[in-house]
Amino acid sequence: QLFREAVALYEAGDGGFADRALREQAVRPAIERMLHDAVLTYTRRGRAQGCLVVSAATSTAPENEAVMDWLAEHRRQRTAQIIARLRQAASAGELPDGSDVQALGDYYATVLHGISTQARDGASRARLLAAVTVAMQALPVRPTA
Repeated sequence: QLFREAVALYEAGDGGFADRALREQAVRPAIERMLHDAVLTYTRRGRAQGCLVVSAATSTAPENEAVMDWLAEHRRQRTAQIIARLRQAASAGELPDGSDVQALGDYYATVLHGISTQARDGASRARLLAAVTVAMQALPVRPTA
């Protein structure tokens, strides 16, 4: 229970960047801000590198399997939130017809969690921001008339 409270506190502060970003009006700046803010948060000097929810999953003892399951569900919920935001964008006409929002959501969740792992392993902020630029190329743009 104490760990869950720590995660809630983390997400109410620094770790809440994804929730804030996904409320952006347009999907492209929302996804880009989410990834950009992940880099800034996960590479902050003087703080633990990476994400608590991603990193803690590799640091649990077998007797804490319930915590690992809870963390996995937490990450699945983030993926579902990204997919829901992309679905909303598709419905609003922000994405080209036929865009695979499920695959895009899975991709951006993978990038988000990968940023955490790379930051924990010492990747520089500059390298991770460059990767965000590349990742944004996967988000299709609705052609203008």
